[in-house]
Amino acid sequence: MMIKAITLWQPWATLVAEGVKEYETRSWEPSAGGVFVSNVFGIHAAKRPVVQEELDEIVRRAHLTSRPIEELPLGAMVAVVRLEAVWNTEDQHRFVTLKEVTCGDWSDDRFAWRLEVIRRLHRPVPIEGKQRFWDWMDAREVKTLMSVHDPTEDPGRFFAE
Repeated sequence: MMIKAITLWQPWATLVAEGVKEYETRSWEPSAGGVFVSNVFGIHAAKRPVVQEELDEIVRRAHLTSRPIEELPLGAMVAVVRLEAVWNTEDQHRFVTLKEVTCGDWSDDRFAWRLEVIRRLHRPVPIEGKQRFWDWMDAREVKTLMSVHDPTEDPGRFFAE
């Protein structure tokens, strides 16, 4: 069975990988890409260069600190997550934190995907990304990959609260 992945721009990919951003908001449901609640998928950081102003705005509004922008991985798989739930954004407005509002588009008529980080990949895996969901690798290979990314080897977080 193939595991899917989705490409996110930085700093959002790392915000998800570190569990700071618990929801991904999109105009489409994940089931449109073949991902359903309880499915596991990869979080890929796009090659798009990080815009310093975007990073500064997130850090300021979400009351975070961060390491130098050059430390954000680009063009690499950074985490494996599980889709826990999908809601309409308008149904979640009263429950969302300021941090989540800062890290996503919570306007009406969108979908909020609740993500659980299974494993942050401390050594990002270089790979070409694509738009929407795309086939990443066989489930057995993902398990092997996660096993070599020992959480005790954590090089430290990019973001801190």
